[in-house]
Amino acid sequence: MKRLRIVIIPGLIIVLMLIMHACIKDNFDFDKLTNEVHWKPSLAAPIAYGSLHMIDAMEAYDSVGRLQVNGDGFLSLMYFETAESDTVSEIMDIGNQQLHVNIPASGVDFTGFNTGDHMTINRNFDLHFDLFNDDAELDSIWLDHGSLNLGTVSSYQHAIELVMTLPTVTKDGIPFSRTLNLLPYGSSDEDMNNDMDGYNVDMTQTSLGYNEIPVELEITFVHSGGSNTGDMEFQVDFLNPDHEAMFGYFGYNTLIYKSGKIDLDLFDPGGNWDIEDFKFEDPQFKVYYRNSYGIPANFYFDSVIAHSTYFDETHDLVDYGTGLPMDSTNPFNITYTSDFGTFIEDSLILDKNNSNISEIISRRPAWFKFTAHAHTNPYGDAGHNNFVWDDSKFIADLEIELPLWGYIDRFHGRDTADFNLEEEFEDPGVIEYLMLRLTIDNGLPVEANTQAYFLDENYVVLDSVLKETGTQIIASAEVDGNGRVISKTKKVTDVVVTGEMLDKLMAAKYLVYRADASTTNASNDKLIKVYPEYSVDFNAAVEADLDVEVDLDTVIEQDTVD
Repeated sequence: MKRLRIVIIPGLIIVLMLIMHACIKDNFDFDKLTNEVHWKPSLAAPIAYGSLHMIDAMEAYDSVGRLQVNGDGFLSLMYFETAESDTVSEIMDIGNQQLHVNIPASGVDFTGFNTGDHMTINRNFDLHFDLFNDDAELDSIWLDHGSLNLGTVSSYQHAIELVMTLPTVTKDGIPFSRTLNLLPYGSSDEDMNNDMDGYNVDMTQTSLGYNEIPVELEITFVHSGGSNTGDMEFQVDFLNPDHEAMFGYFGYNTLIYKSGKIDLDLFDPGGNWDIEDFKFEDPQFKVYYRNSYGIPANFYFDSVIAHSTYFDETHDLVDYGTGLPMDSTNPFNITYTSDFGTFIEDSLILDKNNSNISEIISRRPAWFKFTAHAHTNPYGDAGHNNFVWDDSKFIADLEIELPLWGYIDRFHGRDTADFNLEEEFEDPGVIEYLMLRLTIDNGLPVEANTQAYFLDENYVVLDSVLKETGTQIIASAEVDGNGRVISKTKKVTDVVVTGEMLDKLMAAKYLVYRADASTTNASNDKLIKVYPEYSVDFNAAVEADLDVEVDLDTVIEQDTVD
């Protein structure tokens, strides 16, 4: 609102004085005049003209993108908020995994094993992954982060070579494998911080068929002359694993459980404007989904509460009866992608035909508050066809759209601006009469009346800008039966300032102005539409009588300097 303030009078006087000074310098030979001249010129000149299109106004004054062209080509007011899932790693954290095994001498057949002999045994184990929920059944993981630590401690009296292989953890087709060596009579060895980036983990090759990887140990004893006693502890630590992609069945996970708020400043009763009556023909509550999870999921609201400060009442958008896919008893089943690395878009739109959004908007809601949910696999296991990748996201963009299709009857705007003419001119007495002629050729389906008042430092009214209260300065464009403008309407307004009025203005410190606007024939419920190509042309001209004392020596000296 503040960007649109137009303080007419001081601006006109400044322009007038500049024009007058230029005329004096350029059109008179001061060598033929006396030093002091009393001059009473009359002046008439255009001072401003231009054209403002709705699309230009949108770009200049709508920094948050509130006004947008809708799918039908006319404009809508948009209010929006986003409910977004956390990252996949936060929702489906693989977590640290560990395998710890003990191989005692009692479990090894040392029959016939003597000094200097070599003996190799094989032991196989399964490393079971404890996952983000009890229902998850992973088939495979493509790792892009993680480290593997191996450690072993032996109390055997023989030297040992231990080869550990993970046959289903491969990189470029080669299984992960490491060798540890132990000395006789008690020893330890470790292999730390093995980078697992780029490894593929197949978890389907154990008897369970998911969530496990086989661990193969090849243990070679070298008889060192001691007894065949002792044991060996072996441990695998899989630390901070993170995935590039995962496949399998991921169970029931919460993608979204978030609250949010959408403020509708149009109905803010504490602002500098108010609306007596209005109608939006088809307001809508929209949810746009962007889903890159390859998992069945649903979406719903606990509630969508709209509160009207104006009427001090609250309404629930989802409390509309059966058939509305919004609440927990009737969630919206989200379309999901079946192609790795892609996303699916979907939407749910509530309008006047399937919800109570029109009734809610008619009650002037100041805000909507919501709590949104989204969950994976809400109906249980439908097969191991789930997949995600590291950038998978579920995003729900919530929009309240108020198409500019309807009417506004008696929109009242008001504001106050600082106004100090004394700071602009030392001697306003040069002006005996001034008239501003404002011509507006209006291509908007809107008419407007206005008035402004000059106030002193105590906010006492000194004078009005217009002598008639509620002067119409914008006449509504002509519209057709579909509410679309078919021709512009011209309106000419004259603003007159006399010397007496200017004396009052010199004491003014504030300018208070008010505008009252309505759409075309709003009092008869005429519906109009606002299109981005609509425009307003304006032309301002000034006519003035001046009483000027000119010191020619000063003017000539200044002209020489210039």
